[in-house]
Amino acid sequence: MKKFLSIMACMVMILVGGVALASCGDSEDKIPSDAKYISNSTELVDAINNQKDNEYWVLEEGTYDLDPNATTINYGDQTGWYLPIVANGVTIRGEGDVTLMSTHDTPNAAWASQNMITVVGDNVTIRNLTVVCKKEVNKAVEVLGKNVTIKDVTFNAPDDYDFAGSIYFNQQGIEGNEAGDVGTVILENVTLNKGRITASGASTGTIKFDNVKIDWTGIEEDLIAGFYPMLNFNNDGKTFTYEGVSTVEVKMSATEMGTEYETAVENLIEGVELVDIDD
Repeated sequence: MKKFLSIMACMVMILVGGVALASCGDSEDKIPSDAKYISNSTELVDAINNQKDNEYWVLEEGTYDLDPNATTINYGDQTGWYLPIVANGVTIRGEGDVTLMSTHDTPNAAWASQNMITVVGDNVTIRNLTVVCKKEVNKAVEVLGKNVTIKDVTFNAPDDYDFAGSIYFNQQGIEGNEAGDVGTVILENVTLNKGRITASGASTGTIKFDNVKIDWTGIEEDLIAGFYPMLNFNNDGKTFTYEGVSTVEVKMSATEMGTEYETAVENLIEGVELVDIDD
């Protein structure tokens, strides 16, 4: 029924003098007729295990609890990935209030167990979701492919943990991408509550920001020193091009950060709005 209503909504037009003036929004907001509708964790795991290029997944409202032992994708000679996207052109889109999370705790010993979402394919889009990082927390999203879009996504820490994980760009050493090129990255309406964005594993590309908020307040003291570069694209030797930097807000506390505060500020991209809650 939801699929039928979505298609019918996109057929509604305002006609003046026989000319179609408007449809249901921008083309990127339209759900294609061949979209795969997913309503529970079992169906999501099935889509992961059988993914193909250019698929469009619509996750219907609800919470999706992922068990890495249920996925069968082998990448980097490892299995046990939580949500690996190895196909190109895949879109994962929530419809309504959608949360990706896991009640299955794994240590960070193996690469596969470090990431909640792993994007290997190029031209992948993740949109309209809340992502709660797996435990033990490490990377909420690790991006190995080019041209990823993350839009309308909120990243939260799991219960009883004080870090939401990283959006981590890691192109170095990937076959066919030895230059560490992220391509064109779009980060739009992205909120990281106690999370960070880092490209220490990439070297070049275009980063388009549009309303990105990083809240780095309330972090436990023992996590600050290890994770303070909360927005870290401008490492020495990097050649990133930035757009929309003025739409990025980083919130933190000089009191909480202590001796790490000055270094954290120096690591921010020039033009980012810094909000010190102590002011």
